Amino acid sequence: MRLCLLFRYQGVKYDDDGRWSVRICDPKGSTRKHVYLGSYLNEKKAASAYDRARIFKVAFSHWRETFVESHNHVMDI
Repeated sequence: MRLCLLFRYQGVKYDDDGRWSVRICDPKGSTRKHVYLGSYLNEKKAASAYDRARIFKVAFSHWRETFVESHNHVMDI
């Protein structure tokens, strides 16, 4: 019998094997995929992994919008 638990941290859930697994949503395309970030023995460490991935994802999206999309020409390297 599985218990339905409310977890304190976004993207973190408790697995049957006693570890905390972390997933982040990747909303690209028409299907929302969840990217597995790993499993941890500690709930707070799992939440920290989610936070780091989220910060990177937001920063990369901002960089892509401001730099790549504003420079439509081909750069000579």
